[in-house]
Amino acid sequence: MFYLLYCLAPLLLALGEPASEGRSFRIDFSVALGFVGLSMLALQFVLVARFKFVAAPFCIDVLLKFHIQITFVALAFVVAHPILLFVADTRYLALLNPVTAPWRARFAVLSVIALLVLIWLPMWRKRLRLRYEAWKLTHGLIAVAVVLFGLLHASLVGYFVTGTFRHLLFEGYIGVLIFLLVWVRLISPLMRLRRPWQVVEVVAEHGEATTWVVAPVGHEGFRFNPGQFEWIAIGRSPFSIKQHPFSFSSAADTRPGGTVSMTIKAAGDFTQTVSQVTPGTRVYVEGPHGVFSMEHRQAPGYVFIAGGVGVTPMYSMLLTKFERDDVWPVTLF
Repeated sequence: MFYLLYCLAPLLLALGEPASEGRSFRIDFSVALGFVGLSMLALQFVLVARFKFVAAPFCIDVLLKFHIQITFVALAFVVAHPILLFVADTRYLALLNPVTAPWRARFAVLSVIALLVLIWLPMWRKRLRLRYEAWKLTHGLIAVAVVLFGLLHASLVGYFVTGTFRHLLFEGYIGVLIFLLVWVRLISPLMRLRRPWQVVEVVAEHGEATTWVVAPVGHEGFRFNPGQFEWIAIGRSPFSIKQHPFSFSSAADTRPGGTVSMTIKAAGDFTQTVSQVTPGTRVYVEGPHGVFSMEHRQAPGYVFIAGGVGVTPMYSMLLTKFERDDVWPVTLF
């Protein structure tokens, strides 16, 4: 509900207020569509900020899929904005000339170009042989540029930032963006910096897989539900862009200060090096995350279907049931 209200607020304002003096309804409607697209793009940061209260009703996978799909919807709103302007008044076409156009128009063009690159880059990442970490950093920087250029465009145009409610709405966009950037890149890493972990055991498994056993350093760690996962940065600062998600493969009922395990298959640039990690390596763990757990689906029995290293969350559930002396039947395929 909040998502819809936040995204549609500019459109509701445009429909609820009389057309501005000297401008037709089509132009005001076009501006509102642009702001709807901009608000969708700003909220993209919320979807990937790993807020547990946001992910709890759904799951991380669903949010990530929605994050990808809603980008195309936002693109449609953003592109509809200038098209309606051109239809309403062909003189606006002159704003596409980068030499003579004012900066408000240049920022709009830059925002759209950055958005197209943002959508295109993941499709071509493998062909460009772009490492995951490099793509993640590039993706984040371009995403910030998209919203920043869009906000600069809106601010310089000034159509939708006058009036008390419109001004508050515009300031709200800026405030949300700044808060999310500060949270993701400063506050959240600082919280992990105060709660480090270290690798205490490295176990070679079958099928080019490796299990890390990690223990909290100076704190009690956390409890997790079987089937959940965490993000982990190995031997680096928690501010590092190089973080990777892995499922827990140990039983969930750990004592305070107890160890947790994760089993990782060598399948990519980073995972090819997991077997080289040595005990004593400092790591930073963010979690637990995810709602894929039998804890949320009580039943008289379970059927698990998994392949390869994808069995790790099920393995965690099986270990947890065993340690709890749970007698309900489980079938694993």
